Formats: sequence, C-alpha cells, structure tokens
Amino acid sequence: MSDRCLTVALILGLGALAACPAEEAAPESRRARLARATQSYGGNMSRFGGAIVVSEVARGALEGNPDAVGDALRAPASPEFLASLAVFDGALRGSEAVARRVPTRSQLGNAVKQNLVLAGALTVASAVEVDLNGFSYRDAARLDFSRLRDARVGLRQVDGQSLAITTGAFAAAQGIWAGAKRIARPLATAVARRLARTAVIKAGLAVAPVPGTRVAALLLTGVEVALAVGDLAGLLMTAQAVDEPLQAANERRRRRAEVAEGERDASAAAVGGQARLEDALGRLRTARALERAEAYTDVAREDLAMIRRLRERGADRAVFDRIAEQALSDYGPSLALPAQSALLLEHLPQEVAAGRLSQAAFERHRDRVLRAQAEAAARRDATYGEEDETYARLLAQARTPAARDAIQIAREDAAIEAEIERDDLRQRVSAPLASARATVGMLGSLRNGMGE
Repeated sequence: MSDRCLTVALILGLGALAACPAEEAAPESRRARLARATQSYGGNMSRFGGAIVVSEVARGALEGNPDAVGDALRAPASPEFLASLAVFDGALRGSEAVARRVPTRSQLGNAVKQNLVLAGALTVASAVEVDLNGFSYRDAARLDFSRLRDARVGLRQVDGQSLAITTGAFAAAQGIWAGAKRIARPLATAVARRLARTAVIKAGLAVAPVPGTRVAALLLTGVEVALAVGDLAGLLMTAQAVDEPLQAANERRRRRAEVAEGERDASAAAVGGQARLEDALGRLRTARALERAEAYTDVAREDLAMIRRLRERGADRAVFDRIAEQALSDYGPSLALPAQSALLLEHLPQEVAAGRLSQAAFERHRDRVLRAQAEAAARRDATYGEEDETYARLLAQARTPAARDAIQIAREDAAIEAEIERDDLRQRVSAPLASARATVGMLGSLRNGMGE
C-alpha cells in the first residue's frame, strides 16, 4: 500500500470508527468506558489529523511547493504522526476536563473557554517532541525495532507570549471562519440539508436487511468525515494566517528589545569598569546573533524539512548531526545556521547519487533556499551595519585605552563574521548548479563502475 493510500485509509477508517455507535453496556462497565475512549480517540485522530493534512496540502499548493504537499500527504503514514496526535488527544481530554470545572454564564465565556481548551491542547502537543528516528509501519510489520534505539521523546520550551498569541489567533480565526461560512450561507445550507438526509439514509441502511447496505452506510460516513475534516482544515488555515505574522512580529520585537537593552548596558559600561564592559559587550554580541538567527528562520525551516525527508527515506541521522557539529565548530554559533545550509547543499548530491533524493527535488530545494536566503541577507546585512555603528558610538564614549581596545575587538569580530557570511558562505550556497550536477554524475559513474 502506498503512503498516500495509507493516509486516506487511516483518516477515513478512524473517522468511521468514531461515527459508529458504541456497543451498549452498563455505564459503569469497563467495556463501555473503553468503547467511549476508543470512539473519542478515533474521532479526534480523524478530524484533527485529517484537518492538519488537508490544511498543509492546501498551504503547500498555494505556495507552489510540491515537496511540502508530498510531506503533508506522507505524514500520517509515519508512526510519529499518530504518536503526536495521541499526545494531542490526551491534552485535549485534560483541557476539557479542566474546562468543565470552570463555570461560565455567557456565550462569550463559553467561546473563550473553548478557545483556551483548543489552544492549550495544541500548545501541549507542540511542546512534546516525538522523534522515532524514521521508524515506520513496515519496520513494525517486520518486527524490526532497531531504529527505536535512537528514538527521542522530550519537551520543548513553552513560551507564554507565544501561547497568548496562539490563543488569540484561534479566537479570531473562529470568528473569521464563521463569517466566511455565513457569506457562503446558500452553499452551507445545501450541505447541511444533504447531511441531514445522509444521516437518515445512513441509519436506515445500517439496519436494513439488504446486501451491501452497511458498505453504503460506511461510504456515507466517509462523506461526513471528509466534510468535518474540510471544515476544521479551513479553521486551521485561518488560524495559521492570523498566528504566523503575529508570532514573527512578536519574535522580531523581542529580539530588537534585547539588542536595545544590550546597547544601553554597553553604553553605560563604556564609562565604567573593564569587567563590566566586557560582559556587556558579550551580551550585545549574543543579542545581535539571535536577531540574525531570527532573520534566517525561513532558510532553517527549509533545511529541516529536507533533513526530515531524507531520514524518512533511510538516511542516517548521524550524517546530519555531523553536518550540524561541523557548522558549529568551524564557524561558531553566530554563523552556524548559514554554515549548515551551505554544508547541507554540498552533501545533497551524495543523497541524489544514493537514490534517496531526485535531482529535481534537489534543485527545487536549492532554489527555495536561495530565495529565502536572499530575503534574509538584506536583514542580516542591515544588522551588521547597525552593530558597526553601535561600536563607533561606544568608541567615542570610552574613557580608557583598555575600554577602547575591548570595543574595537568586538567591532572587528563582527566585521569578520559579516565578511565570512558574504564572501564565503553565500558564495558556497550560490555556487553554479553545474558543479552539483557534475558531482552527481561522477558519483553515479563510480557506483555503476563498481557494480560492473
């Protein structure tokens, strides 16, 4: 079964499980509790899993990124996807249990509570990192669990401001999406009437003693699942459209605030003690490095997506760990992200020769990295210029030769980093594509020669 077929089967199968009536038993029986839990789990997995897939497919299509579309379609074929959804299901249950204990007396209060429940569950799910090291259902079928030896499950850092923005984004998205559906009221009314008829027909087919009626009822259930998934996918896309620019603006604001604080501390320390000045200059350099890293987010996201694809196709994680370590050791933390991009692009022809990556996919990735890097370069170059101006002001304020020497060293370090990024790393990333093609051809010829 292909990954795409497995994706559709999982979503519709779990949705059908949730839509089927639970076996009647005494409310206090273990069997009834298990049936209800299974239905709730299947419903959440189907609705939210399917909505995530549909929204990411639509997003990739709108961006003209076929690789992102493929990633979204393959995601449910990975046990990591179901494990992450299981975490979300548990978080959603916990949030709903807490919310039931909080009384509300207005529709606004109920709406706020529902948004908090959903945002809380999504935040918990995003805070849990599940990395099964490329373990697949095929591995499980072969009883090969060797990949799980290097699996990682841990917690990411949860940020209070990001949580607040996500909560507000979902609150706004629900109203925006509801308004969009009201605009399309005629179509929504027709769909609602069709669903009502479908429910009646399905109930009749499920009990009618006619061959094939249960199959027809299951197909109608699939239609209901697909409509529910589409509705939730629209909500998720709306929330993402609201959330992402707000998160990016907030992150940029925070980085700028850290830089401003570092400049104030360095300015005050320029007329103070030497130890205090060196400490303030170190904090300023760190703040500038974080600001430049934020500008490189889109490029880093492309690199991580490519690494994830290659690992799903059997590439060794240790290879990419070595690339990250080399970038950090050779270029330092300030230039680690652009260095990793350059080293990864230099490594990808080997993945093409190994058959884990097509030449077309390699070229698409390289083009996306070049575009994202060009957008980041303007912001990063601007920060280097601003940093140099800051050191010029600090030199004018310094009162001792030792203070001027410390400031000048920091200024020269920043200038060297800017030169390395412009004249080395960017040139390596934008090297002629013909050289990469020649490398692929050479590796392929060597492999064929060894095979002969």
